[in-house]
Amino acid sequence: LLSLPLIMSTVLVLCTLIYFVFSATPQPPSIKWVTGYGYEPCETHPHAGVQATDGGFYMVGDGVCPKPAKAHRNVFAVKTSSTGKHEWSTEIGDTGFNYGKWGIQLSDGNFVIAGSKSVEDKGSKCGYIEYRAIWVLSASNGTVLSETTYPNNGASQGLRDGFMCINPTS
Repeated sequence: LLSLPLIMSTVLVLCTLIYFVFSATPQPPSIKWVTGYGYEPCETHPHAGVQATDGGFYMVGDGVCPKPAKAHRNVFAVKTSSTGKHEWSTEIGDTGFNYGKWGIQLSDGNFVIAGSKSVEDKGSKCGYIEYRAIWVLSASNGTVLSETTYPNNGASQGLRDGFMCINPTS
C-alpha cells in the first residue's frame, strides 16, 4: 500500500504541474508597427481607436491646450493608413471644454465621433454649458461635415464623463 507521505507528495507534484500548465503567461501578439500622434502643443488624451475598412485606423480623443487657445480642451481626431502613416488630423472646439469619447466608421466611409461640446451661454457662471454632440468627419481629409448637439436639459456640467449611445443609419 502507498504511504500517506507518498500520496501527499504525488498530489503536490501533480498540482504544481497543473498550475504551471494552465497558468502559463500568454505571449503578446506580434506587432507590425508602432507609432503615435500628438496634438501640438496640447496635452493629448486618447479615448478610442477603431480599424477602418481600408485597414487604417481612426482615433479620437481630446487635448488640453495652453493659452491662448480657442478652447481649454478640443476634440482631436486622427486617421492613419494600414501601415500607420498619418493621413489627416483635425481639432474641434471653439470655447470651453470639448470631448471626443468614441468614434466609428459609417457605411459611407466617413467617421462619426460622439462626445460633448461647450456652447456659449451668457446665463451660465462660466459662460458656456455642455451639450452632447455628434460630429461626422470626411473620410478623405477629416473636415467636419456635420455637427449635431443635444441639450443637457439646463445642467451646466455632467456630460463629459457620462454615457451616450448612438445608432447610425448610414
